[in-house]
Amino acid sequence: MTNKEKYEATLIGCAIGDVLGMPIEGWKREQIKKYVGKVREFIDPVLLYDEKGELLREDEFGRLKYYTKNLKKGEYTDDTILTIAIAESIAEKKYLDLDDNAKKQLDAFLSDKSPDGKFKSGFGKTTKDGFYNLSKGISPLESGVIGGPGAAPSMKISPVGLYMNAVKDYENGLLCQKCG
Repeated sequence: MTNKEKYEATLIGCAIGDVLGMPIEGWKREQIKKYVGKVREFIDPVLLYDEKGELLREDEFGRLKYYTKNLKKGEYTDDTILTIAIAESIAEKKYLDLDDNAKKQLDAFLSDKSPDGKFKSGFGKTTKDGFYNLSKGISPLESGVIGGPGAAPSMKISPVGLYMNAVKDYENGLLCQKCG
């Protein structure tokens, strides 16, 4: 297997994991176990309703989150959208360019917005706030919002790890050309 094939497989694996986790994104382990069990194939988002037919917002384990209720079986979330944007930036520039990376992610974010102003792919509040900051011209170094990220950062960093492997520079791999 060539490095290119390994890199493609890594990104495809990230997307498959995202699609498998999409139906229950943000749920606690106990909620997943109670309502779904193990997710072994692509399924629609899991939506739970009370006896009145209203979306169940909480159970004995806490809040039930429906970040991806607008998606369908087999669709990926904002995590894959942004991972692709990062990978495209690195592939096009041939180095880590923070400004280009931020622009590509902002463009991907804005392209997910429907005419009614909603986002299809499950962008969370802190992610949206960070992109709104970027769209106002705030530097990528200062636009982020602290809010308790989940597994998304480890997925979105995968293109950076692939880049570091490709250039065989593990000490300086995270230093982007324009960041210093």
